[in-house]
Amino acid sequence: MSCAAAKSCLAVGYVDIDVNVNDAYTGQAAATRWNGESWAATTVPAPGQSKGKASAFNAVSCPATGRCVAVGQLGPYDSDKSGGVAGFWNGKSWKLGTTP
Repeated sequence: MSCAAAKSCLAVGYVDIDVNVNDAYTGQAAATRWNGESWAATTVPAPGQSKGKASAFNAVSCPATGRCVAVGQLGPYDSDKSGGVAGFWNGKSWKLGTTP
């Protein structure tokens, strides 16, 4: 979790994960934001639906309100087949980028 201000926080993680159901590796990066009064889920785009395209956010940094970067994993958990994923939050929506 990271807070740019008392009324501007973002927490990240993942939802719907099951790391080995028929080698499907499900799960998707997730985030929720705090506005000083309540938490609200944000919509994080899926990186893909094919085998091994699960995603998870592990950390986030918000140096300014509406400007956050989350990093995590793309693909099978704890595997040499996984890669990195970065999410960029502009205060309204996410944009994902991947790394090898």
